[in-house]
Amino acid sequence: MSKKNEIDNLLEKIIFDKKKAINELLDILNNTDDHDVGNKIALFLVDNFKDKNIEDCLVNLILSKKWENYKGTIWYALQEYSDSQKFLKLLFDAMLKNDYEQNGEVFMHIYYMIINIKPPMSITSINWAIGRIKKEREKEKNKFNQQILNSLEFFFKGQRDIRKFYKQFKYIEDINM
Repeated sequence: MSKKNEIDNLLEKIIFDKKKAINELLDILNNTDDHDVGNKIALFLVDNFKDKNIEDCLVNLILSKKWENYKGTIWYALQEYSDSQKFLKLLFDAMLKNDYEQNGEVFMHIYYMIINIKPPMSITSINWAIGRIKKEREKEKNKFNQQILNSLEFFFKGQRDIRKFYKQFKYIEDINM
C-alpha cells in the first residue's frame, strides 16, 4: 500500500470516528436531565469540533423547556461556536425576554453574540433589526434597556457602512436571515 493510500485511509478513519463521537455526545446532551453533564458535553463539543449538528443541538436546547433556567452555559457555547446572522431573530427575542437585572449572564451572552455577528450582514437583516429596535424602544420604560437598544441601533446602522466596504470587493452576498 502506498503512503498516499495509508494517509487517505487514516483520514477516512479519523473522520468516521469524529462523526461517531459527535453523534454519541449529542445523543447524551439531548437526553440528559443532568445540566452539569450537559454543560460539560456542550463545552467539550464546542471546544473540539466543528459540525452543523452541534449548532442545531445548542439552538434546540435553548428553545427547550427542559433547559429553561440553565441556559447560561448553552448560550455561551453557542456564542463561542457561531457568529451567524441566521440566529438574529432568536437572539433579539431572547435578549428582550431576559431582563439584564434578572439574568445578566444570559443577557450579556446574547448581546455579545449580536455585536459579533460576522460581517457583512444582509441588508434585510440590518433593516429588520433597526425596525425591531425602534418598535421595542417605544415600549421600553427601563433606562438601561433603552441604552442597550440605542447601542444596538448604532451598531446596526454602522453595519450599512460595513456592507459598503465589502461591496468594493464584490464580496457581498445578500443572505437573508
